[in-house]
Order: sequence, then structure tokens, then C-alpha cells
Amino acid sequence: PNGAGKSTLMKAILELIPRDTGIISIFGQSIRNFRKFVAYVPQRSDIDWDFPITVLDVVLLGTYPNLGFFKKPKKEDKDWAVECLK
Repeated sequence: PNGAGKSTLMKAILELIPRDTGIISIFGQSIRNFRKFVAYVPQRSDIDWDFPITVLDVVLLGTYPNLGFFKKPKKEDKDWAVECLK
């Protein structure tokens, strides 16, 4: 239902917003163990529609948790993204 806090919970899980109190866990484990398995797609009103990004770029965002800082997707990552779009 509207206003139940679904988006707020997802943002807190991904540390996009600070939590006031408490701990978030999944099956008794820290959410940090699951972070690379979770993606957040913001609602329409949160998107900058003038930002230049392609659908392929959006799919490639799924590779970023495994890349590390300041690294770009490799050819294998791009091939994977293209296959995902087929």
C-alpha cells in the first residue's frame, strides 16, 4: 500500500539514506552480505530524464558491485548485458 515505507526500506538497505536506529539483517546476516544481489530502481519522479544514459548502460550498472572503485565493465560484462537484453 502507498505510504507503507517500501521505498524507504530499500533506500535504508542500500544505505542511500541514514537509519535512525536499528539493524537490518536478512536471515540473521548483515545486509552487506547481500548487497551485490539487490538493486534499486527509483520511482519515475526521482529520475533525471535529461541524463544521457542508454538501456545497455542501465543493465551494465548490475556489474558495478563486482568491479570495484574506478573500474569500467569489461568486454565480457558488455556481452553479458547484451545477452540480458535479448
